[in-house]
Amino acid sequence: GIFTPKITIPGTDVSGIVEEIGADVSKLKVGDEVFGDLTPTNFQGFAEYAVAKETALAKKPAKLSFDEASTIPTSGVTALLALKETGKLQKGSKILVNGAAGGVGSFAVQIAKEHGCEVTGTCSTDKLSFVKSLGADHVIDYKNEDFTKNGMQYDAIVDTAMNRKLTDHTNSLTPQGHFALVGGDNIIGSMITAMRITKKGGKEFTTVTNMEPSTSSMEYLGDLMATGKIVPTVDKCYSLDEAANAMKYLVTDRKVKGKVVISVDDRR
Repeated sequence: GIFTPKITIPGTDVSGIVEEIGADVSKLKVGDEVFGDLTPTNFQGFAEYAVAKETALAKKPAKLSFDEASTIPTSGVTALLALKETGKLQKGSKILVNGAAGGVGSFAVQIAKEHGCEVTGTCSTDKLSFVKSLGADHVIDYKNEDFTKNGMQYDAIVDTAMNRKLTDHTNSLTPQGHFALVGGDNIIGSMITAMRITKKGGKEFTTVTNMEPSTSSMEYLGDLMATGKIVPTVDKCYSLDEAANAMKYLVTDRKVKGKVVISVDDRR
């Protein structure tokens, strides 16, 4: 809102146990362990209980903890959607992930590697080893090297940082390359620019916003994680009463490698 927050209780991604179900629920039952995205029900995940739509939930694989499963819904699904949007999620494709140490970026690196892509990840100096541990073939310290000026070209660039002008990426794409914008500090302005220059020669520019939860995508990523094909990247866990500290660590300190989790109890 203008004077007060429209969302009084934040929190998008959740994992827990179904306590009650509505009359129209057909695929889930009380006692099911689930994870999902609360976007359709106005967030409110920082709580002991939350209301979710059945279509925004997936059953949690038994091998995953609640903490691990809760990292998947927004970041994982957005990363998968961005990679699919490029049309380059296939063996042999050269993909660069800008902001590879973040929530979406860490998933994007792993998903691309799972599909046989050659992956380059950019991040800050202190996170190079982390991105390498995710399977990245090459890592670039953005403080010391500008990937848009090193002469390398990629079939796809997934940009979660947007720390340079959109048009700066043109020379870093192959003739049929695809740039997918996921986030950044100036996301609105960048989205407008991307819409304006949708194509430049054979190169494409798109924006990706994960507004609708996808049960099938969550199930797919959950299975990949449960079988060890991708790994959960939980940087820190906080208790519910430490939620403010968790947000400070995530947003203000910007030290996060992967995801931050808030847990309401010890069932992790």
